[in-house]
Amino acid sequence: MSGFEKIDGAEIEKYSAIHESNYLCGDLKLPQELAHLHDENVEIGLCYYKDFSAKKAHYHTEVTEYQYVLCGEVKYLDIANNTEHTYRKGDFYIIRPNTHYIEKVSPDSKVFFIKSPGKNDKISVEESLEVREWASSWE
Repeated sequence: MSGFEKIDGAEIEKYSAIHESNYLCGDLKLPQELAHLHDENVEIGLCYYKDFSAKKAHYHTEVTEYQYVLCGEVKYLDIANNTEHTYRKGDFYIIRPNTHYIEKVSPDSKVFFIKSPGKNDKISVEESLEVREWASSWE
């Protein structure tokens, strides 16, 4: 067995055009079309948002998220202290465990992410009317 493994760039582009989020490696529990490289320590992936998108409010109990904006913009609302954080092309940021947040992304944005440890520990957070309103549009 070789010490090198690869996912062809054309495959990544193909599935990025179909699916908003694709994991490149990890110990994935949910199926996806793009073949991924198995790794029990981290999850690494790429999100491509063709249109405005808003995620549901949540937090992670153990996972730290490392993210790099390849293009576009991402905004987060830290629900605990009601502060907004904006990240643009070239920005790198970390979201620590137990940070309750909601995310929205401008059209034509790409974000490269790493989750460590590689596990699904996402916990949903109840969204107040103000939080839902914040997430309803880019502005």
